[in-house]
Amino acid sequence: MNYTKKWVKIVVKTTLLFKLRGRLVLLGDHIKIAKEGRRMPCIETHHQDSQNSGKAEYIEGHIWGQISAVLTDGVVSRAIPLTAQLQESGTKTGGDTLITQTVKLAGEVTKNADRAAISVFDAYFSSATTFKAADEIVNEKGERMLEIITRAKSNAVAYRDPPAPVKGKPGRPRKYGEKVVLYDLFVDKSVNFTSVEMTLYGKVAEVQYLCRDLIWRPAERKIRFVLVKTGTKKAVLMSSDRTLTAQEIITLYSNRFKIERGFDEQKNDMGGFAYHFWTDALPKRKRSKEAQTAPTQKQMHKRAKHTALLFYLKRTRNKKSSKKSNISRNGQSNVI
Repeated sequence: MNYTKKWVKIVVKTTLLFKLRGRLVLLGDHIKIAKEGRRMPCIETHHQDSQNSGKAEYIEGHIWGQISAVLTDGVVSRAIPLTAQLQESGTKTGGDTLITQTVKLAGEVTKNADRAAISVFDAYFSSATTFKAADEIVNEKGERMLEIITRAKSNAVAYRDPPAPVKGKPGRPRKYGEKVVLYDLFVDKSVNFTSVEMTLYGKVAEVQYLCRDLIWRPAERKIRFVLVKTGTKKAVLMSSDRTLTAQEIITLYSNRFKIERGFDEQKNDMGGFAYHFWTDALPKRKRSKEAQTAPTQKQMHKRAKHTALLFYLKRTRNKKSSKKSNISRNGQSNVI
């Protein structure tokens, strides 16, 4: 029995489910869980994205991809998990990347719910892989079942429409027009932002936005970009569905943080990730310090420079202390 499909059907029937234009609103993200089992399967070394300086830069453990829906009564909104998947990066083995696996997971939810959806992701998913994976999620009639909303990275660029080809001019027609550095538009005085009041994160805030449909080179097609300013904070949102208004895109993305709260509840309140299992069938895994590979030439050169600098500083301090010890009490030096 497919319990995931049954659970999705139950959630879809609730009247508190947040929808937009009849489509489900899904939230997708990863969570990394530290595990130290020497014979636990699927253990990998993951980069720690947390800004907490007390955490190590890398951790060993599992990475889970999760898709959640949003429940709301008009005042309070919460994320409710629909499905989760223990994932392994397939970049070295030729399999799907973590991004592709999570987008496909959202596609399975649309299939189980039998309705189209809009999935909201963070800036980690602002890659061509996300949009191309969503393009492949269609129903039996060939209709798109999944649209993507995410946040662009700080160095994102896009292009205007190319100029019309000139008849008789040699060379192929241009595919891209003028280059636009998206975050530079925030300081461009010739651009007029629209100001509105919106309810974001449970509070009424003044929001300034600018909406532009531009060609995004990685996806090789037009994407709707929404530049948002709230106080001193700035962000550039991306939407694969260009029929959505700027305010709808902003509202949808403001719900993304609900999945982070959901992860916190599952991990710390419910103990959902406090599992521990192992098998003697697996070889005993080496810990990260034991599994370190030999340093590269660049790393060796950096270490040598650091060692030489420490040696120079130590030698300089020894000379100064030796010179001070040879100075007589009357202020005259015995060192010639």
